[in-house]
Amino acid sequence: MGIDLYLLPVNGDFRGKAGIFYAHALIPLDRNAIIGDIRDVADKHAKDIPEPLSCFVAHQENGEHGYGYATEDPYGEKLTYVLAKHLKPLARKLGVTMDVEPKTNLPSVRLRKASVEDGYQSFLNQAAFAYILALPDDFKLVLYWH
Repeated sequence: MGIDLYLLPVNGDFRGKAGIFYAHALIPLDRNAIIGDIRDVADKHAKDIPEPLSCFVAHQENGEHGYGYATEDPYGEKLTYVLAKHLKPLARKLGVTMDVEPKTNLPSVRLRKASVEDGYQSFLNQAAFAYILALPDDFKLVLYWH
């Protein structure tokens, strides 16, 4: 038994205008060594969400998950977020790097094959961190532990 994590990219933070704070995507992570590293980042940098998050993992009256507003994870802990810049350094542990192609000036993701022995082997996690590397540094990612 262990703890799992979804990253919820905050697509909209319109608190000053419409009072809307929402994330409509879920990025699941495989349970491996990176989860502990993310927990360490959260311990240093996580901030409480500023208001209820409109998302797909909200608890419904029938006990299921679906669209609605969430403030806590299933463990009763308040939802928190970190900035993409806080997670980006972890990408190297997964073998994910991003460079800019000199001819096109476009980003290029590079993946190295991680070994099973290093505790970070996961194509799903590599894809998640390629996504994170492409985000602006100040982009918010809600941590949904479940």
